[in-house]
Amino acid sequence: MALPFNEFIKKTFKDNREGIDGYKLYQGFTFKYPEEIISLVPEHFQLVEEWCYGTFRLVWMSEKNLSILTYCEGDLILEVFENVKNFEMELKSTGEFYKEH
Repeated sequence: MALPFNEFIKKTFKDNREGIDGYKLYQGFTFKYPEEIISLVPEHFQLVEEWCYGTFRLVWMSEKNLSILTYCEGDLILEVFENVKNFEMELKSTGEFYKEH
């Protein structure tokens, strides 16, 4: 039986820092393989392939939830933005960062 995404988030994300520069940051770790993570991510999160690095780093974004979800070798980071302006600024910054890395 598959674990629903919200349950996965509750069990995995232990660190919650609110109010950092216009977004909430949730961090966690999983021993799940990338293929297992992909099956848990809701459909409204879109994989941003140009930001990914094989299965070592996977990055999704959700315009619906103004969110960016990153999986990197077991580390999980979920950024939830307070408004469209902050979300769009971070998308631009993240895109520029991943072009170089």
